[in-house]
This record gives sequence, structure tokens and C-alpha cells, in this order.
Amino acid sequence: MRYPSDRRPPKGYLSIIEVKYGSKFANEDIVKQVERYGQYYGIHKQGICFDMEKVFKQKLELGLITRTRERLDWFEDMNLVEDTESTEIILYLIDCNPSKIKELEKAVPPKFEGKSLIASGGLSLWKANLAPFGTK
Repeated sequence: MRYPSDRRPPKGYLSIIEVKYGSKFANEDIVKQVERYGQYYGIHKQGICFDMEKVFKQKLELGLITRTRERLDWFEDMNLVEDTESTEIILYLIDCNPSKIKELEKAVPPKFEGKSLIASGGLSLWKANLAPFGTK
């Protein structure tokens, strides 16, 4: 769940994250996979949001989320918004060749009413991912 801190009443929004390791996948398959997630979410969003909100509240009760008392109270009042337009599907690429990431960034976006985003990270030291301190 993501939660803009300036919202009153507090609202949470769903982010679905798919993690891929390495570069052994076809771009078309990734786009289709994100579209399938979007279709499934469109049909089952009420149940998915109910479950995610319940898990979040359980984590609060168990003390697994540490924040200030004020923020924890804010979280307790928070409800998850069920609309598709505010939902994000994030493709998180781990140790992926930067050229593969560039290809995906240029690909036709998946058909999904919400946001589809690409994130990358990992431990591979691709030259494109390196920069000296103080240059950005």
C-alpha cells in the first residue's frame, strides 16, 4: 500500500509489484503479464483490497510497522481505495541489463486503466548504473 501523507481522511492506494531477476524474458511477455494482472485486478479488486487492508491492519496490531504514535493513529483510520485508476502495477527488474530496461521503457505500454511503471535495482554493477558521488 502507498499512502500520501497529506490526505484527510487517510486513504491508501494499492501497488502490485512483480519482481523479475536477470534479463531472460521477452518484452512482449512482460507487457501481457502486466495486462493480465490488470484484468484480474479489475474483476477481483474488492476482495484484493479487503485482504490487503486486513493484512496492513494486522501488521499495525502486531507492531510490525514502526512510526510515530500520530502516524500509527493515522494508519489505523486509513482505508484502501478500490478504484483501478489509482492502482499501480510496478515491474521491478533486478540485475537486468540496462539495455533491456531501455527497450521496455520504449515499448507500447500495457493496456491497464491504472499506472504501469518500471523500477530497477540489484547488485550487478552495470556501468550505466554507476556514477561518482556528487554528480547527480
